[in-house]
Amino acid sequence: MKKFNVVLFAMSSYKEWARGVRNRNYFIVQNLLRHFALHRILLVNYLSPTFKRSLRVAHENLFFSEGLKVKRGIFSSIYQPFETMRVLSTIKNYTAPKEFSAEVAAEAREFLGALPLLVWSYYPLSISYFSFPFGVLENQKVLKIFDAVDNWMAHPAYLQKRHILQKNYEYIEKHCDVIFTVSKNLKTGLFPHARNAHVVPNGVDFAFFKKVPVGERSSFLKGIKRPIAGYVGTIESRIDVDLVNFLAERNPKISFVFAGPIWKSAEVDRLRGRRNVHFIGRVAYEHIPALMREFSVGIIPHRHTALTASMDPMKAYEYLACGIPVIATPVPLPKNLARWIQIAGTMLEFNALLGELIKQKSPRLQSKAELERVLALSDWKYRVDDMLDYIQKSALLDKK
Repeated sequence: MKKFNVVLFAMSSYKEWARGVRNRNYFIVQNLLRHFALHRILLVNYLSPTFKRSLRVAHENLFFSEGLKVKRGIFSSIYQPFETMRVLSTIKNYTAPKEFSAEVAAEAREFLGALPLLVWSYYPLSISYFSFPFGVLENQKVLKIFDAVDNWMAHPAYLQKRHILQKNYEYIEKHCDVIFTVSKNLKTGLFPHARNAHVVPNGVDFAFFKKVPVGERSSFLKGIKRPIAGYVGTIESRIDVDLVNFLAERNPKISFVFAGPIWKSAEVDRLRGRRNVHFIGRVAYEHIPALMREFSVGIIPHRHTALTASMDPMKAYEYLACGIPVIATPVPLPKNLARWIQIAGTMLEFNALLGELIKQKSPRLQSKAELERVLALSDWKYRVDDMLDYIQKSALLDKK
């Protein structure tokens, strides 16, 4: 494969990654940066869809940067945390769309040059960037790539923009050269007619989760009684609050720990009065393995919705990488890990499985060696390799 460049439109900001947020978008970028054929990446931070978000980004533009400062201003800021990557943070998509187009294209031409270019996006709220004049040469190869992580039309934060998202997904299906989705449900739901759409599930940094010494204590769980049924992730409307309330009431000696930011849509107020339910806030990624290793059970108490039906929960991979058993409601889960995840179809089933695993005190995962082999092959490095292979097999990137 010849050298190539990437302009990547992110679903989060680099500042969020710098403070410990980890998502599929982050891991794909990190492993692209390590790939032998990657020359450079221009990362465009999450684009402001609202005035309120624009104010926050404007503040970040003035006061946050990492590495080499290329440009700083209220409307746009460019900094270079690595030799092979620059970050563009801008609100011009909201305040001055024409200037935004010119700025991104000019920065791409200056920083990336004339190598084959992948315009790679995680951001479906706007797709105008797919038509920006990125090319330096008239015959420069510019390919459109979209990676769908969730069905944003079903996301509570974007319900008012559902009609825009639907039109944009239709454009992506018709005009993108390659489409990736995290699940089969997402592929068939968003891009039913796309012949160039491929399922590339989420992954796990297996070595990172495996290296934590057994017995290391997490300071985030100080004062919380064991055993612990734990959940790590954003606490939002996907959490089945009725189920959690039922489990907490039936199991007063089990602590239910939720680590992650709480969204307004979560409706968790009626859980706060329970002494055995603990919301410990966001925990930086570097501390997650030690936290998870103190869970007796990892739980995924998700409601069945259009959003959860499209997901491939990263936490399922991470719980198992830490060696803890997993109980989940019947929502789509990684197929290659299905034999190690216990599914509860009702509240009573969930409660029975939880009680059974807690009684074992130190429940062992069956076929541990086979599980570790599967998790090792689910490393993010191999996910990126698969993505680039799909692009290459589509005859879109030269093989030599």
